[in-house]
Amino acid sequence: MRKQPTVLIGKTFNILYKNYRGIVEKRKITVVSTFEGETEYHSGHQQFIKAHCHERNGIRDFAANDVIEFSFVEE
Repeated sequence: MRKQPTVLIGKTFNILYKNYRGIVEKRKITVVSTFEGETEYHSGHQQFIKAHCHERNGIRDFAANDVIEFSFVEE
């Protein structure tokens, strides 16, 4: 098992993300953790970013492969 990067934890990003239905949306996220595995919406072993989604006001899992672009938000 690979060690997960901790440098992202607590950082905020704007991302362009394609969800499991294929819909592309802009999201502002603050990273809580990263993990490997699968979720209810993403089958197959892959990398995930667990983050607070500011638009949905909750914790969400984002498949790293589905992040199209991202930019760091300086606060």
